[in-house]
Amino acid sequence: MNARNRRMTPRQIDIFRNRACGSALRNQRQQAHLSQMDQITELERPIARIKETCELTGIADKFDRALPELETFLEAQVAKGEMRETRLTFDGLYFLRRLLTEALLSPPRNVE
Repeated sequence: MNARNRRMTPRQIDIFRNRACGSALRNQRQQAHLSQMDQITELERPIARIKETCELTGIADKFDRALPELETFLEAQVAKGEMRETRLTFDGLYFLRRLLTEALLSPPRNVE
């Protein structure tokens, strides 16, 4: 019997399926991890530029407090498809300005 006409046993079929599914799942996990890494590296430069701008203007402490919200905003921009560093930097600076302006204009919270 040649190799073409040979039938696989049910055990061999299960092994083949498990290997195929396992590698597909591994590939999905690797792609998800790589896309997260890409997103992180895409945000590094705009955040560094925004931080540098804040340091030059003397509001580095405010930048540190607003960083989590800024990262969330930039991640949303990347998720929408924005990939240009300059645009992410500009949008991030604009968002930070709005955020800090709202914080200045809003009444202080009473802490009890």
